[in-house]
Amino acid sequence: MVRSKEIWDEVIRSGSKSGFTISQATLQAPLGTISFLMGMDSTGIEPFFSLISYKSMVGGGFEKLINESVLESLINLGYSNNVADNIYSYMLKNGSIEGAPGLIDGHLPIFDCAMPSGPSNRYLSPIAHLLMMSAIQPLISCGISKTVNMPNTVTIEEIQDTYSKAWDLGLKCVALYRDGCKKSQPLTTKKKDENQYKTPRRRLPENRFGITHQFDISGNKGYITTNTFDDGTLGEVYLRLGKSGSTIEGLINGFTKLLSTSIQYGVPIDKLIRSFINTKFEPNGFTKNSKIKTTSSILDYLFKHIDIMYCNGENSGLNFEIKRDDIPDQSFSIDAPSCSNCGSLTYRNGSCYLCRNCGTSGGCS
Repeated sequence: MVRSKEIWDEVIRSGSKSGFTISQATLQAPLGTISFLMGMDSTGIEPFFSLISYKSMVGGGFEKLINESVLESLINLGYSNNVADNIYSYMLKNGSIEGAPGLIDGHLPIFDCAMPSGPSNRYLSPIAHLLMMSAIQPLISCGISKTVNMPNTVTIEEIQDTYSKAWDLGLKCVALYRDGCKKSQPLTTKKKDENQYKTPRRRLPENRFGITHQFDISGNKGYITTNTFDDGTLGEVYLRLGKSGSTIEGLINGFTKLLSTSIQYGVPIDKLIRSFINTKFEPNGFTKNSKIKTTSSILDYLFKHIDIMYCNGENSGLNFEIKRDDIPDQSFSIDAPSCSNCGSLTYRNGSCYLCRNCGTSGGCS
């Protein structure tokens, strides 16, 4: 204490001689941050966020934070150890002490927090935050680093009123935060459900309608097979290029599996098309497709073909009217043999059987 007085005397002497510039005599450390460092439930000015809250961790996951001062407070209020333990156990189970057996209703305001706890709708009003800040503001020469937490249901009028009351109380600054207004926040009252944003996968039927398209890019031949859901929308894509077992064949297979899975999980096809058209790598050049005369890569050709077939070319500028005659007849004989080359089901083509997956013709009589 003596040393502190000596330091302030030196400050006054130096300031009287040289003057003060952008200086503060007293300040309040960031309340929410310092409470974590000190291992405290609250620093007094900043109320506890909730009786039970969840803190998001940098590496992922959540840490459950329990207000440990509740049990001690119940004992100080005159509750027996047995009743206090029952109330505390009720809070751990339900997230709130409202409705706990043995709790006096008049004691509920003592345990109100910045945010509603569990199923309870009780929380500290914004004016309660402001009154606590106004009590210490005369002792602080600058603004107070404290946030007025507000529920997600707060209205614009309530926010305006809070700022006005802060000015009336003589506060030098005030910060407001509406719960859930940001995609992520350090503290929440509910543990995030990992399946909350999970989109269910749409599975293709066992018997699916498909079209196989043969292409030629500067002499490099391949096949694109697109299968659809019952409503005719795209659900699966296969692309076969080069010899089986080659590196590029493996990469293409992996890419089309990922593409098919993305489509089945609801990724918009137009977004995928716009992401991959005009990608450039070899093989590229002229094609034998009258609708896609040149291409900058295999992926560019693949997504332009998908765009023409299922989006009418709206994403690549290749707007063509798809005629029903362009789609081959899907009828097949029940006794049609499997393709000797790839194992796919063949279709009758005159007196022969044609594999629309790889183009092999056989079984001619």
